[in-house]
Amino acid sequence: MTQVPVLPLADAESAMRFHRMLTLHVARLKHRAEPVGLHQFLLGQVLGLHHPEREGAAQCADCGQRYPCGTTLLTALLARLPVRWTRRRWGER
Repeated sequence: MTQVPVLPLADAESAMRFHRMLTLHVARLKHRAEPVGLHQFLLGQVLGLHHPEREGAAQCADCGQRYPCGTTLLTALLARLPVRWTRRRWGER
C-alpha cells in the first residue's frame, strides 16, 4: 500500500505525486480489453480539471484551494483509493 503524505500536502512535488497516484488508480479500475465505463470516464475528467498547479505552492489549478481540494478528495473516495483515511492522519486529534 502506498503511503500518502499528511494532508494538506506541503509542497508541489507531494501534490503531483498524489495526483499521479490517484490518476493511475482510476486508470486501473477496468481490466484489459474492457471498454472504459462512464464512472471511470467521469472520474478521469474530474482529475483532468482538478490537478495541482505546475509552479509554486500546492494549489488546485481549477478551484485555487490547497491541493488536494475537496473535489479531488471526493474523487479519491468514490474511486475507492486504498489508503487509510483517518482524522489522525489529517492532523486532528
